Amino acid sequence: MDFFERQRQAKKKTGVLVFLFCVAVLLISLLNFLIIAVTIPLAGGDWNKGDFDFSTFLDPMLALWVVLGTFVVISLAGLYRKSQLSGGSSIASMMGGRLVNMASTDADEQKLMNVVEEMAIASSVPMPEVYVMDGEKGINAFAAGYTVDDAVIGVTDGCMRRLQRDELQGVIAHEFSHILNQDMRLNFRLIAVVFGLLVLAQLGRLMMRIGFNSSGRRSRSSSNEGGGAALIGIAGLGIMASGGLGILMGNLIKSAVSRQREYLADSSAVQFTRNPEGLSGALKKIGALSSGSRLVSPHADEASHMFFANGMRESWFSITATHPPLLERIQLLEPSFDGDFSEVQFEDRPSPSIEAAASSRGKQAGIPIPGVGDALGQALPPVVMGLAAAGQARVEVGSADAVSGSVGNPTQQHIDFAAALLQSLPKPVREAAREPHDACALMFALLLDPKDGAVQKK
Repeated sequence: MDFFERQRQAKKKTGVLVFLFCVAVLLISLLNFLIIAVTIPLAGGDWNKGDFDFSTFLDPMLALWVVLGTFVVISLAGLYRKSQLSGGSSIASMMGGRLVNMASTDADEQKLMNVVEEMAIASSVPMPEVYVMDGEKGINAFAAGYTVDDAVIGVTDGCMRRLQRDELQGVIAHEFSHILNQDMRLNFRLIAVVFGLLVLAQLGRLMMRIGFNSSGRRSRSSSNEGGGAALIGIAGLGIMASGGLGILMGNLIKSAVSRQREYLADSSAVQFTRNPEGLSGALKKIGALSSGSRLVSPHADEASHMFFANGMRESWFSITATHPPLLERIQLLEPSFDGDFSEVQFEDRPSPSIEAAASSRGKQAGIPIPGVGDALGQALPPVVMGLAAAGQARVEVGSADAVSGSVGNPTQQHIDFAAALLQSLPKPVREAAREPHDACALMFALLLDPKDGAVQKK
């Protein structure tokens, strides 16, 4: 499946979400109609004679207004929540994330940035911003954003510190799968839908409190007024119950949409890295860690479907779980695993620096670029010159179908090339490429023709 087919599949997923949302609204509206159809006769009837007109059950206009009112309340609440989430960075901030500086000297942050940068180059997508949730000791991660242009990657402190490089690469590849499969926009819509369903329960709770409080104050002076206020409270209780049904259905929608995508993301991560042991190793460490993948953020439930692993405590009501069982995910990657997490080791090895990683993989020979090489005191590798300056080097380009099919379909070869490309760059060039102002100067320098005599004289 190529990148463009994924876009078509994403539209189908959105259609499924809209269908499930409409079903939820109709069921909630039906319950609200029954509540109102009972409350109106009780409020207007004669309690002494027991004379109540329940013809409201057959009133089509009342049913229509209830359905429209329920839909409007839920939709407006969802749109309001969606407007608050301006992009991936808003989710990261909501979860308490800290933006990682590209020039960070922290070894673990360097490791994280290198892995994300390699995946971005291999996937042919812009480098996403990277956030770390410092207060989270569990192992977890997420990808968020409306498009690849505003996407962010977030990881917990436990994920960054406790995972070895190949394990971290498996997790990041999983999150890039969500980016490439167009899952992020769907995640935002899920948040908006569930929030809209939640607001209905809050509205019912407010009505219940107002009604019962007013009933208690007025019952001493007027039994009729007190009874009417009590009916408002009862109606509010019913609407709160329908809102509770909405919350349950919202969680079921999240589960229905999310679970299958997690299987797809796991398989895509293995396809990208060709290393199932890395991803399974990360999942094993989640199982072995006391805090697992749990999150302490108060917004964990709202964004639970966006994470690499279950960020909530295990629930007995597994039908609403947004992620497949941990053991099942591991055994799909490593069928021989018996579920014993006691043998999982947490090695306290220092993270390799950029220079150490570069020396371990080897450096490419550089080509002097007049003006640039002298300014930096180093030579740039052939890949920086697009191989054009190498004279005899040629770039083989496949057919248009092959090129389009490779977009958003990184393989291990792409990742290895991206890693070699980054590690072959001299440190000053690498640092310049990560600063907007210096990157502009670097781009202009790369436009200089090394065969131009005027440039050589400069």
